[in-house]
Amino acid sequence: MSEHVRAGHVDYAALKADARLDHYLSKLEATDPESLPTEIARLAYGINAYNAYTLRLVADAYPIDSIHDFGTGGRIIGFLIKRTPWDIPVARIGGRELTLNQIVHDVLRKRFKEDFGGNDAALLRWVARWAPRSVAEDLQANALTGRCRSVTMIGH
Repeated sequence: MSEHVRAGHVDYAALKADARLDHYLSKLEATDPESLPTEIARLAYGINAYNAYTLRLVADAYPIDSIHDFGTGGRIIGFLIKRTPWDIPVARIGGRELTLNQIVHDVLRKRFKEDFGGNDAALLRWVARWAPRSVAEDLQANALTGRCRSVTMIGH
């Protein structure tokens, strides 16, 4: 689906019409992350789930100017009443329906924070630094099978 991304911008109209995203989401839903053989595979799964469900959420609402354009109450009130796009149940992981916030806070931060010295910021910096680059193709190809070679990058 990389053909729908150019210079960091997603062509949501094309993505919305591409059945591969739904196929990928059905693979994520059918996979119990606890059954994956390594922690790095479970981390990859969580990152991939967050990104794929975010794409689906925005593509379904397209055309919009920003992810902040839907939800209830706009950015400030939506945040206060927990009705932002990140609070909408959109994902199905391990048999549970989750929001994007739950994926970040309950799946990624709680589970993997200790792998990064108990430091949320270190985990998030690692994801921001590595996931978009060399890890991305490895995560996409291997997260569901657990064959993820990127474990060696954690210490970098």
